[in-house]
Formats: sequence, structure tokens, C-alpha cells
Amino acid sequence: MAVPTIYFKLISYWKEKDQIEQKIISENLKAFRLMVSGSAALPVSVLEEWKKISGHTLLERYGMTEMGMAISNPYRGKRKPGYIGQPLPGVSIRLADERGQSNCCSRVLRVKFK
Repeated sequence: MAVPTIYFKLISYWKEKDQIEQKIISENLKAFRLMVSGSAALPVSVLEEWKKISGHTLLERYGMTEMGMAISNPYRGKRKPGYIGQPLPGVSIRLADERGQSNCCSRVLRVKFK
């Protein structure tokens, strides 16, 4: 689990290596069961580059530090790049401004960071 900046730095590190070292790193990354990005918007370019390097589509989530797990892309199934996912079962999400006024519906099905 890491923030997007860490994945950006890992990609940069991988690119500095020669082809043999890149292959070794990529093969080792394939053994991971799950890779998560959270706490900030993940640029789609980073998600796509990391998939090429590791063979994994990062699981984008939101709320891990702020409130415990609240919103997530599916662990199994298709993940939509650039989206933090849907509220987990039993969670309802409301978007509000600084005065607490709702800007949207009481349950957001998709939240996209640009």
C-alpha cells in the first residue's frame, strides 16, 4: 500500500536500471497478491505504467487514513482508471462544501479526481 508519489518514484527507479535488472524487478513484482494506491488521486499514466512494469492494476481506494476504508474499486473485477471506486457496503457518501451544504446526491456511485 502506498500513495501515488511512491509509485511514481518506483517507476523512476525501475527506468534507471538496465534491462536485466528491470526484468528481475518485474518478475518479483508479479508475486505480489495486491497493490494499493490511496490517499491522493492516482494519475492514469502512473497506473498504466505500473501495470506494464508489474503486471498489476493498482487498486485505487480512498479514506484509508482519513476514516478507515470507505470507498474502493473492486478487489475482484474490472477497475476503472482514474476513479477511486464506489462506497463499500454499509457506507454512504455525501459531497458537501465547507458549510456542510450538499453539492450532490446523498450516495455517490462514482467519484473521479481530475
